[in-house]
Amino acid sequence: KKYNKTNKHTYAPILLFTYTRLHSLKRLVKSLKSNKESYNHELFIFSDAPKNIKDKKQVGKVRDYIKTIKGFKKIIIFNNKKNFGTALNIINGVSKVINKRKKVIILEDDLLLSSHFLDYMNKSLAKYEKLKKVWHISAWNYNFKFKNDQYDAYLSNHPSCWGWATWYDRWVHFKKNPKKLISSWKKEKIKKFNLDNNYNFWSQVLRNNKNIINTWAVFWYATIFEKKGLCLTPKN
Repeated sequence: KKYNKTNKHTYAPILLFTYTRLHSLKRLVKSLKSNKESYNHELFIFSDAPKNIKDKKQVGKVRDYIKTIKGFKKIIIFNNKKNFGTALNIINGVSKVINKRKKVIILEDDLLLSSHFLDYMNKSLAKYEKLKKVWHISAWNYNFKFKNDQYDAYLSNHPSCWGWATWYDRWVHFKKNPKKLISSWKKEKIKKFNLDNNYNFWSQVLRNNKNIINTWAVFWYATIFEKKGLCLTPKN
């Protein structure tokens, strides 16, 4: 079906998470501003603090730059006083804004966006807001070849975190608890989680449990998977 025109009240706040990648951040902001709807959006920027002396100078350059950004309805900057790391920065930032605004669009600073990104996100958030089985709007997809050209998007239980959006009443269920997953999930469930063992997402849960890595997205996927939620994903 064709979407209705985006109503002025449907513009979700944009959350942008950044650390030291100034060049990538500038490229992202340029691509974000190529979306004609950008001036209708509030932009929340979460700048993580340096984790060591080596990164301090580059974080400073990033923070100098984000103070100069224009072209949005409003810009709100959060400069972390201590280093959270990507996972905790995103978890805290999403929770902080979504609790009040009820829906959000999330970006990391290494992305490059289509000029139709915001139109797709806003219309999808409006279209599926009341369809509670849809939990997540993805912007990125693998380079699949589809036989059916009738539709330009599809629903599955697998999310992508490279440009995404969700609603408060879905995100509120998010939990990062690898020990609980490891103790409660059986082999058949893990196989399905791994897309019939075509990709080992479960290894990320195990490595988080051992503190080898510290990530968040696999646990959002696990939350959606447990709740039998669906994710909208564009074919391209």
